[in-house]
Amino acid sequence: MEVDNTQIDENFKGVFAQLNTFYKQSRTIQEELRVLHRTVKQTNKNIRAKKKRPQVKLNISSELANFLKVDSSTQLSKAEVMKQISQYIKEKQLQSPQDKRKFKPNKELSKIFKVAKPQNITFVEINKFVSPHMTK
Repeated sequence: MEVDNTQIDENFKGVFAQLNTFYKQSRTIQEELRVLHRTVKQTNKNIRAKKKRPQVKLNISSELANFLKVDSSTQLSKAEVMKQISQYIKEKQLQSPQDKRKFKPNKELSKIFKVAKPQNITFVEINKFVSPHMTK
């Protein structure tokens, strides 16, 4: 039984045409998947942003108020206090030259932090030293 070459060529053309169609469809699906993925990421980002609640304003001790040069009746959030202290550290150049994440408190800051012997402190640790000065 002999098969005609033209029929084989037609079969190959048909299979190649189907493969080409399949390839185009898969590319379209991949692009739709990318768009959907980006949309989901953006939606999740928006949801997370909405969940952030504003920082609570707290009463600060008179000692901390004097240090920050604000009225003792002023209420500040922890973030605001930490930001002002960080600025103070940078202005007074108390940061360690080798590791900018650490600093050595000067006399005024040691008094606020209630640290007898000044040692290297990280910026993250400011929170634990400031917390006793803040009340609801």
